[in-house]
Amino acid sequence: MTIKQKAEILSEYFTSVFTNEPQGNIPEPKHIPLDKKIEELNIGTDLVLKHLQKIKKRINHPALIILHPRLLFEVKEGIAEPLGIIFSQSLTQKVVPKDWKSALVSAIFKKGNKSQAKNYRPVSLTSVVCKIMEKIIREHIINYMKENKLFSNKQYGFISERSTSLQLLEVIDKWTEAIDNGYEIDCIYTDFMKAFDTVPHRDDSLRKSKILG
Repeated sequence: MTIKQKAEILSEYFTSVFTNEPQGNIPEPKHIPLDKKIEELNIGTDLVLKHLQKIKKRINHPALIILHPRLLFEVKEGIAEPLGIIFSQSLTQKVVPKDWKSALVSAIFKKGNKSQAKNYRPVSLTSVVCKIMEKIIREHIINYMKENKLFSNKQYGFISERSTSLQLLEVIDKWTEAIDNGYEIDCIYTDFMKAFDTVPHRDDSLRKSKILG
């Protein structure tokens, strides 16, 4: 089997994993009264430079990268200002450059039979420049969410200063308390297969973001 044939098999499988958008109405999210809305994001030279200084200069698959992050790091002082202008224009015009939407997909083996496409996970390598803008936007949103206490106390992943270890400590503490009080503990573990690949992106789902500011 040629490399091209292998790529086509993997591509066909990865595409099949994505589900169709669900029909019907999405439940209306709970309205949370807020004292203020999220402020407009101003992307200046200093902000871009801060993120360029954090860029990873080593990558696992250099052959798949068109613009190596090491190059961006070495010329960071010279490109910070023009990148800030491009990022600001992208937000103002609500347009993302076409090249930033393209990705090189690498198939990462998980477990099981290596000859079966279902045992591989697609990892998309997108534009390094676009990732910098995404990190700036994410940081702005995260700070707003934290300031207004909009994160659930039950969320431990993808938030700084929280982790699965902290989650386990809290759960074990509750279990220990229940056992000390003479109660029995029943646990149900669930998992969503290919959760990140099957999340729908209907416009209705953006209503929650609007309600949160």
